[in-house]
Amino acid sequence: MSDAPVSNPHTRALLRGGLATLGLFVAHHVYGAVRYNTPWRHHAAFVAFWVGLALVAAFLVYRRHPHMPRGRFAGWTLAALSLLFLVLQIGLYEGLYNHVLKDALFLAGAPRELLLRMFPPPTYELPNDVWFELSGVLQVLPALYTGRVWLRFLRVLRGEASRPSETRFLEGLTEVSKQPRTPSAPAHAER
Repeated sequence: MSDAPVSNPHTRALLRGGLATLGLFVAHHVYGAVRYNTPWRHHAAFVAFWVGLALVAAFLVYRRHPHMPRGRFAGWTLAALSLLFLVLQIGLYEGLYNHVLKDALFLAGAPRELLLRMFPPPTYELPNDVWFELSGVLQVLPALYTGRVWLRFLRVLRGEASRPSETRFLEGLTEVSKQPRTPSAPAHAER
């Protein structure tokens, strides 16, 4: 028994972007917990596990029943979690504010008092570990990707075509990939 095709061609990309964002979020926080001896940062793994589980569950229900009420509810749940947690919480707050802005101000020579007021310890660490800061900044990338895909996913979920040609192109790729491959005849015959 095969699954019904997904009516929204952006669903898988949204899930992939979300799981990538969560994976980097966990790696960053677990490294920070060990590096700075702040075990409370391990909470990220717990939170990410449950958010990831909810994302996968919503994805599976939406994929199986995209036009039924429970499927639509799952689609809206996937959209809400992706926006609120992955894009806004991790991408905008954790990545952009906590790391990109902090590092930019630090590298620009902002006064220490300003940095400590904006990023008070022990919740924040002033930049002193390249890997911690780099992993913090990098969280922005999968969250940005997730945000871009989220916009397309939402348009289709709301019943609008994100771009009709784009949707047809992606659906065409799916159809082409399902066709069996046949060996092609040689370009020229042997003499």
